Amino acid sequence: AMSCLGLLLVPRGHLIGPRSHLMMLSRWRSIHGTSTRTPYRAFTFHSSELHVHSNRHQIPSTPAVNTHHNTEPHHRDLPRKHELPKRGLALALLAGALALVLGGVASTVMISESPLTATELYTQSVRSYRTLYAFGMIAFDYKWNLGGLDVDDPKYKKVRSAVHLRSAYRMLDLCQANKGVFIKAGQHMASLTHILPNEYTSVMSILQDQAPHVNYRDVESVFMMEFGRLPSEIFLNFERTPIASASLAQVHRAVWVHPTTGKEMEVAVKVQYPGLREKVAGDSKTLALVMKGVTLLFPEFQFEWLVPEFRKSIAMELDFVNEGRNSEMIAANFKGNKQFHVPVIVWPLTTHRILTMEYIHAVKINDLRGLQRLGVARSDVARLLIELFSEQIFVHGFVHSDPHPGNIMVRAKWVGWKRVPEIVLIDHGLYRRLPNEVRLNYCKLWKALVLGNKEDVELYGRKLGAGDYHKYFSVMLTLRPNIGRLDVQAEAAREEVKKLVRGAFDRGAIEAIATLLERLPRDLLLVLRNNDLLMSINKDLGNPVNRFVSILEHLSYLLSP
Repeated sequence: AMSCLGLLLVPRGHLIGPRSHLMMLSRWRSIHGTSTRTPYRAFTFHSSELHVHSNRHQIPSTPAVNTHHNTEPHHRDLPRKHELPKRGLALALLAGALALVLGGVASTVMISESPLTATELYTQSVRSYRTLYAFGMIAFDYKWNLGGLDVDDPKYKKVRSAVHLRSAYRMLDLCQANKGVFIKAGQHMASLTHILPNEYTSVMSILQDQAPHVNYRDVESVFMMEFGRLPSEIFLNFERTPIASASLAQVHRAVWVHPTTGKEMEVAVKVQYPGLREKVAGDSKTLALVMKGVTLLFPEFQFEWLVPEFRKSIAMELDFVNEGRNSEMIAANFKGNKQFHVPVIVWPLTTHRILTMEYIHAVKINDLRGLQRLGVARSDVARLLIELFSEQIFVHGFVHSDPHPGNIMVRAKWVGWKRVPEIVLIDHGLYRRLPNEVRLNYCKLWKALVLGNKEDVELYGRKLGAGDYHKYFSVMLTLRPNIGRLDVQAEAAREEVKKLVRGAFDRGAIEAIATLLERLPRDLLLVLRNNDLLMSINKDLGNPVNRFVSILEHLSYLLSP
């Protein structure tokens, strides 16, 4: 309530984020001319402190990404609602900022399950404040600038694009500041190129290659808690600088000497960020509060049910012992496949927060130059990828649910006289096992989609829980606006479907999509995420193959009379 009060008290454009304030300054310039001074004081939140920028500061140049659109997000002809007199501006800013801060602290105290130390209270308060502030400003921006505009208004698309861009940068700032699960959420947003607006996917893609890492002392502290020894006491060599960093952990290269054989082994050591479990507990409750607020402000967005799923998924990913077991299970499912590999787990050096595995020399699946150096064709790589995941979904029902490019590596090998790609799958924290009935109904739904059987599409869509929204389900799966026999040209409709799906935001169909997702089996939701990520990777590779062909092969036994 205090945070909402803060948003109401602060006039539009005065309480803004660290990156968004550049856009707001540009807006002032577009409305009031090219003056280099601003007649207001802008509050911006950097890291964990609240700063005030003097109105005597020069206007900084707008970042290049903001000038991508020729029309700057803000328009001089927009109605200016409820502007406060200048005399009340300072009081409103002070009261609004104070209310926001107190709201963050109050929410932290309420969501805490145990007494907090002063440091923990401060840290969690800052994280809660950032989250509430970012989502509050995003909601306020959409309501303020789009609430009074009709969809058919000539200005609507320009204003909407501007709001999308500002909101995307606010989300980016939040993810980079809070790190952890926020980075993971942002990375997933970047992969939804066929659903989310370009403004979101292009901005959030920054997180794909810029996940932050912690210093070496923090790594040593995790080792002391897990093994009672430092890395230098366990490994023959341990590189202090991580070779990779992700949303929940970072990876170091090391050399380990087997205690029995004395053989040296090059390994990758995955170390979970310290204090992450405690932060996740608070973040999930803060997000629950945010979802409730979003639902109140935007009744068509019914996504509160996502929070329990988030908690379940993140609990799996934070348990590295569970990840090791998953990796061994998926390796057993594909033990006869010579073009698929899973790194071997070193169990003596694996705990719930440290995972040690075989080190693999390979390139990311979307590294086009790397694939060229390996001498493998992109089409062979894409075909192999889709075949592997089709088998997971339709045959085994045990599905890797986080196949973003950073988790799929490629190396070349010789099979006979032919040089072929081999896919190395890493990061096995998040898997879902499909119940047999769900798996079979999903197979039969795809069979109907491949053959263009509208009656069976509806039948099995309903059996999976889609109900009257089965048409939306078909669009989400195939990226085609109409149900018809799927052929090798099916993916050509991508842009048409992108417009269809994004147009749903204008026609209110987002409410139907939210209802559909809520009705589907929970285990199937991560399979849909899997579907999104695979489509994104295929697109990165240049769409060299059509996924329906591979699906058709794995459904061949269902397609027979």
